[in-house]
Amino acid sequence: KKYIYKQVAGKKLEKEEAKELLLELEGCSGKEVERDRVAIIGIGLRFPDSDTALEYWTNLCERKSSIGEFPKERERDWAEDEERHGKKYKKGGYLARIDTFDAALYNIAPSEAKYMNPLQRIFLETATEAVEDAGYAGTRIKKTKTGVYVGMDHTSKLEYPPEEHKSNPLSITGSWTGILASRVSYVLNLRGPSLVIDTACSSGLVAVHTACKAIQNRECEMALAGGICLEMKPAAEDDALSMVASQDDKVRTFDRSANGTVWGEGVGVVLLKPWKKAVEDGDHIYAIIKGSAVNNDGTSNGITAPDAEAQEEVLTAAWEDAGIEPESISYIEAHGTGTVLGDPIEVKGLTNAFAKYTMKKQFCGIGSVKTNIGHTVAASGMASLLKVVLSLQKGKIPAALNFEEPNGYISFATSPLYVVDQTREWKRERGPRRAGVSAFGFSGTNCHMVLEEAGQTERREESGTGGMEVWTVSARTEEALLELLKRYLEYLERQEVIGKEAMCYTANTGREHRAIRLAIL
Repeated sequence: KKYIYKQVAGKKLEKEEAKELLLELEGCSGKEVERDRVAIIGIGLRFPDSDTALEYWTNLCERKSSIGEFPKERERDWAEDEERHGKKYKKGGYLARIDTFDAALYNIAPSEAKYMNPLQRIFLETATEAVEDAGYAGTRIKKTKTGVYVGMDHTSKLEYPPEEHKSNPLSITGSWTGILASRVSYVLNLRGPSLVIDTACSSGLVAVHTACKAIQNRECEMALAGGICLEMKPAAEDDALSMVASQDDKVRTFDRSANGTVWGEGVGVVLLKPWKKAVEDGDHIYAIIKGSAVNNDGTSNGITAPDAEAQEEVLTAAWEDAGIEPESISYIEAHGTGTVLGDPIEVKGLTNAFAKYTMKKQFCGIGSVKTNIGHTVAASGMASLLKVVLSLQKGKIPAALNFEEPNGYISFATSPLYVVDQTREWKRERGPRRAGVSAFGFSGTNCHMVLEEAGQTERREESGTGGMEVWTVSARTEEALLELLKRYLEYLERQEVIGKEAMCYTANTGREHRAIRLAIL
């Protein structure tokens, strides 16, 4: 410190540079420091039984299991496929429909939409929802330096379009994997980087990590980041991954009866922005990403085997990047696949990581959304992230399902962890609520992220005069307008009091105005 002060006094070091060095030294001393933070200002999602954040949260709180039979509506898609004929499909966490798309909404010709892989269609729709959720629809986001980062597991996702249509030129852009991200940039006219990231099961969370670093490095002003997983052809009973599949079609994370995982589908997208800029612009902030880290197992017991030491290292690296005291973390959303050996390795990594900073026992809750919706592979990190984001916002931690007795290889009593097996209020004990989210890839690539509740930020103040406001809502068709009004009603019935001035401001300025319109005074 004395050396830095001397350099400033001798005019050999700028004050701002000195400040950064001093803050870095404070970080080395174990004290919490202020770093560049990233705000989550918009979310879009589709998971089994959930097309909105409200449905997702309600299902989690009601302890609903969304693992079931393959939808009959989608089974008809393969009725004439002789290869699939007569095969029994495995239970899983499936989306109800993946074949619907309003091409005209995005100015895409029906002939082109036909050749777009459902992955492209659904990610585009969900990314658009995240933008609209943040109040940046239409001209507010066009030509901005906004990046798009999407995690996708490419393996066995290339069945679209069918072989007989692959000679059509539109099938190239419609199914080329790199265009999964670029399609969003093209439709929304975004000028930031567009990347598709594949690290298998950790792809989605790695995409968010990469987007955060791009924002901090000034490569983009905002970023859409997420992950997606769809099964165009359903998994049959003789699927190649049956060796890690649950025998009773339940994910029993951390439980003595755990015997494997169940596969699921989903997509989750967040709109990210520098925290200071989000506060300055009056954006609604769901949660703050304090820090994150990525690493790889390297040479372990096997190329697909998890490694406790590597997981420990990625945890401590993320905590150091966040500049926090690990003991201030009160919940971890685990990767938690429900496999006999994977779960104990994850707990071992967490226990060893915490032991470097504290000897306190059972102060941090742990759970896994895979018990609700299954393992959504490249989207699994997003399912976990969005569960934590909503939990921080609501001040409540939903229970993990199917936990009765601890896995025999795990000693929770001597660890810093306990399983959240009952939905509980999330009390503040040491400052703001904080949580960690883990996604460990079948590829060996691991990611951990630290989140913090948004806290109170300055809001657009209501005048309180009781004057009239104009509220506008619009859609492309009357049917869509009625559906939108229904969603507004469901939202208002479940939310706390919302000021009419703020509500009207967002509806009038943060949404696109379409052909079928309604205005209410």
